[in-house]
Amino acid sequence: MDSFSLDSITRFTAGAKLLFHLRQLLKQLDELRHISYDGDPLIKGVNVQNAQVTELLQSLLHRAFIVETQPCMPQTPHRPLILKTGSKFTVRTRLLVRLQEGSESLTVEVSIDSNSPEGFRKFNILTSNQKTLTPEKGQSDGLIWDFGFLMLVEQRSSGSGKGGNKGLLAVTEELHIISFTVKYVYQGLKLQLKTDTLPVVIISNMNQLSIAWASILWFNLLSPNPQNQQFFTSPPQAPWSLLGPALSWQFSSYVGRGLNPQQLGMLKNKLFGQNSGGEDALLSWADFSKRESPPGKLPFWTWLDKILELVHDYLKDLWNDERIMGFVSRSQERRLLKRMVSGTFLLRFSETSEGGITCSWVEHQDDDRVLIYSVQPYTKEVLQSLPLTEIIRHYQLLAEENIPENPLRFLYPRIPRDEAFGRYYQEKVNLQERRKYLKRRLIVVSNRQVDELQQPPELKLEPELPLLDLDLGLPSEPDLGLGLELELDAGLNLRSVLDPVLETTLKPGLEPTLRPVLEPTLCRVSHSVPEPDLKPVLQPMPEPDLPCDLQNLNTEGMEIFRNCRIEEIMPNGDPLLSGQNTTDEAYISCPSHFYTDVPLTSDF
Repeated sequence: MDSFSLDSITRFTAGAKLLFHLRQLLKQLDELRHISYDGDPLIKGVNVQNAQVTELLQSLLHRAFIVETQPCMPQTPHRPLILKTGSKFTVRTRLLVRLQEGSESLTVEVSIDSNSPEGFRKFNILTSNQKTLTPEKGQSDGLIWDFGFLMLVEQRSSGSGKGGNKGLLAVTEELHIISFTVKYVYQGLKLQLKTDTLPVVIISNMNQLSIAWASILWFNLLSPNPQNQQFFTSPPQAPWSLLGPALSWQFSSYVGRGLNPQQLGMLKNKLFGQNSGGEDALLSWADFSKRESPPGKLPFWTWLDKILELVHDYLKDLWNDERIMGFVSRSQERRLLKRMVSGTFLLRFSETSEGGITCSWVEHQDDDRVLIYSVQPYTKEVLQSLPLTEIIRHYQLLAEENIPENPLRFLYPRIPRDEAFGRYYQEKVNLQERRKYLKRRLIVVSNRQVDELQQPPELKLEPELPLLDLDLGLPSEPDLGLGLELELDAGLNLRSVLDPVLETTLKPGLEPTLRPVLEPTLCRVSHSVPEPDLKPVLQPMPEPDLPCDLQNLNTEGMEIFRNCRIEEIMPNGDPLLSGQNTTDEAYISCPSHFYTDVPLTSDF
């Protein structure tokens, strides 16, 4: 019990003791009436004073009997006032006046919907509806009645099945009230005290939990009367000045950090549009909980609640450490990223999927174009198998002309990726286990769309193109696949030969989409090298640019390449310069790699 509760009990008990003492004094004065004289000021008005003290005492005791803990199911402690038929729930009542006769037990009785509105479903309490407090228990623990195993069951109609009457309201808009009564006796005063819970919503399926919580929020935010069970027959509109802080409270109370002004601004624009006005903008109950936003997509509350659950279950640490920007529109996303260096990324929630988070990053092209890439959103189906931090750490982008690399370099505005997320990375595998098993890692890979690739035009060799005057002295190979295996083994420096050609080859071709959405693929990678510090297997790639390890090698002194001519090595010409299609071997995988495609929900 906190200090506030202790202080309340102390004040209520002290006030009740004083009133009971005055009541006893007035009773003794009244007993002296037969020995007093007419007009005795001590006796005059005793009955009136006694009635006033008794009225004050009754009022104090009625106010002191409270519901300390509202009804709540154990499986949903963060969402009280929502009960499911056939499921147990708990509720606690307390009498703040800690005064009990030494010989009197106090029994509290529970009931539901003493005055049920017409058309509402009717319920019975299936378990025992009474709780008795003995004097000994009351003296040691206080006047507390803790109901831990209550259960509701819907009454069957006399006609057919459940639900006697079908009202105009939805199940999640019916408000029901649970009442508690106790017969209190102390120093000859007998009272029946009564208290009520806040209105509860009773559901029959856990799928109704989300919209039921929206009803609880709307009622407690806007209803001036805590007992108004007909509230949703004509629900009032909510001003943004009340709704905004309530939405922020949803995050702060459930996951630890509320919404900042920028995030609240995005939600406000989503609800009201860009020209939303000030804090007095009004939102209807239907627009909040029922109407699809945007059309054909999820209602606003359903969308927001799915994100809340995603953050709580899989992203709580990242959210509380402000690594997730979260609520940012696509237009705002582009404004933020286009001025950043290539590889700058941010994490935002999908505006259309049910509980999804996506990663968007910027790339600056040589022709000054700015491309913003977004990965299809990751939902709980993916995050329950692979943490978002591991996705970011090992993310790979594959293209036909590029070596696979992680395009995510800086978390917005410019925090190095590993500095921002390093503390969340999974621990390394035990070295002893590495010697027993192949190391396995689940990564996410995206392929660029076909229309994003720069298509090189067909080129012709110019007469002045310099050729290597080398004589290998070996039989020529008719076809070496990509044409680079031999050069890779020998360390031959071809940069001086291919640079003039590559400058022409890399001229932009087709215009890529300004916002490509990349579909990630989950890949499980195994490594067979039993070293303590495993490194990824280097794979030769048919790139227009030569790998770094071939650019600065000196071939002088390599006898095998003396007097070798390029025509003898590639009698059919360089496949990179003859328009030959090399996309089939753009990525050479090792036998220890295998891939499993997992379709993800798109976010367009």
